[in-house]
Amino acid sequence: MAVRTEFREPTSEESMAGHYTFKASKSPYMRYVESEGIPIVKGIGVYDTRDVELGDWARYGARGAFLYLDGIGAQKGMHLIEVPGRGPLRLSVTSSTSSTL
Repeated sequence: MAVRTEFREPTSEESMAGHYTFKASKSPYMRYVESEGIPIVKGIGVYDTRDVELGDWARYGARGAFLYLDGIGAQKGMHLIEVPGRGPLRLSVTSSTSSTL
């Protein structure tokens, strides 16, 4: 998250003067990602997806993680899902430009 510092002059005896720090608010997508309760992998890449820590993802009935990587343009929403060998995977794809199944 970007942090911006701003100096404000006092406007009255009660108002404070000085440097204020403002944090950028999280995007709706990042709030969704965090609400899913699975690990989020951030960085510039993943060397081996088999080494990524996975968490229980109730939405899909499987284990998974979010990949939120820098340096790949506007493509941010990647998911890593371990397909269960003992049961069905609750998955619905509405639109996709590429996929590996």
